[in-house]
Amino acid sequence: MSTLASCRCFPRVSRLTHLFAGLAVAREAIVQAQGAFRADGLSRPQPDLALFRWRDDFYAAALARPDDVLLPAVAVAVADVLG
Repeated sequence: MSTLASCRCFPRVSRLTHLFAGLAVAREAIVQAQGAFRADGLSRPQPDLALFRWRDDFYAAALARPDDVLLPAVAVAVADVLG
């Protein structure tokens, strides 16, 4: 898997980040590009974009857990599709 900055999907991720930025300003959510979260004991997905529940430490003490992902559908992998 290529890094976010090296793929052509970067502008799409930037647009989605901008769309959700208002939630971060209102301290309702943390918008992270390629932010990992602990899905279970071993799995730590890194979606291209994720919306996490607000935490004052920005998850410095521990990775986000599944219940910290707001609207589970908002852990987005942006496809790099030709066409």
